[in-house]
Amino acid sequence: MVLPLNGIKIIDLTQNLPGPYCTMLLSDLGAKVIKVERPDTGDFGRAWPMLFSSVNRNKQSITINLKSCEGVKIIKQLAAESDVLVEGFRPGVVEQLGIGYRDVSDVNPGIVYCSISGFGQDGPLSNAPGHDVNYGALSGLLSMTGIKGDLPIVPGIPTADLNSSMFAIMGILTALLARKDSGKGQYVDVSMLDSMISWMSFISGHYFESGDSPIRGEVMLTSGVIPSYGVYETKDRKYITLGILEDKFWRDFCRAAGCGDLADSQFATGRRGKSVIAKVKEIIRSRTRDEWDELLGVEGINIPYAPVLSVGEALNHPQVVHRRMVDTVNDHKGNVIKQVSMPIKFSEAHGEMRSGPPELGEHTEDILKELGYSKDEITKLRDNGAV
Repeated sequence: MVLPLNGIKIIDLTQNLPGPYCTMLLSDLGAKVIKVERPDTGDFGRAWPMLFSSVNRNKQSITINLKSCEGVKIIKQLAAESDVLVEGFRPGVVEQLGIGYRDVSDVNPGIVYCSISGFGQDGPLSNAPGHDVNYGALSGLLSMTGIKGDLPIVPGIPTADLNSSMFAIMGILTALLARKDSGKGQYVDVSMLDSMISWMSFISGHYFESGDSPIRGEVMLTSGVIPSYGVYETKDRKYITLGILEDKFWRDFCRAAGCGDLADSQFATGRRGKSVIAKVKEIIRSRTRDEWDELLGVEGINIPYAPVLSVGEALNHPQVVHRRMVDTVNDHKGNVIKQVSMPIKFSEAHGEMRSGPPELGEHTEDILKELGYSKDEITKLRDNGAV
């Protein structure tokens, strides 16, 4: 079966999480990804093997010293025959190295060049350092997480890193589609802060309508201020969630839980709402998580409900297993490792895990030979510290 992006070649100059996650998903869809790493330490993500392994499958690794003239020459040679280049440096760095968009498009006008940065390529913060929690703070996300009156809570996953990866994929694929008609590549500027602001659209709507910033713990669907939508503790100190918006489902829940007197209090607020929530809490604490699962889950009355699972429970859940969201691949040593697989399902094709994460510089010699370098030339490049 031919994968959707078969024939697309990508140069990956990124490290850690945002860029590598982006290029890994593109590689799952068939793109050939050449991961460019520093000759000494490689991707900083290699310091955390579990992180590196989770976002670098299906790639080839070549070590190149981007501060050397020979290294820059190799990048341009690779770019001349590639479709996409992805980089994650601070704005201005690739230009200083001589491998910015203009440098690369001179040798390949059809290349799609994607930069993923914290704040984008322009603006007063464009050169400021930052990490995921900072973008969550500046986007307003942290002002909405946690309990009213308490400290904001940092989300359990790096939201800015991951959502900027998805927007980068969207931008790259859009530019590739546009190239079919124009024959020209283009520059794609992805900002982690912009990506977070986009994800805040739902919350921002409250501000646009009223002129007042929403307050943590007071937005109906994100704060547990209505009885039918929130997280509740069970008898065995585990948790379940109710996501009930429809009147029918709420009445079904009240009937099954033995609290029919609350059937007309689904959206109660204020003092009355607090009283209803307190009663629901007491009711939920009367059963274990498994007992609620039996009563409310798919085999029960079937309402918008779900238990709060640990990561291990989630990965082994029958629905996740059925959708083949966990699969295995061999690493460079032949060991079988588990990976979270491509989440998109196609009718005519699918994502594919072909190889595990590469060893540092594992494909350097092969890639250079494909570019026409002789064995002696490769040896000289190694001796000079260029690769």
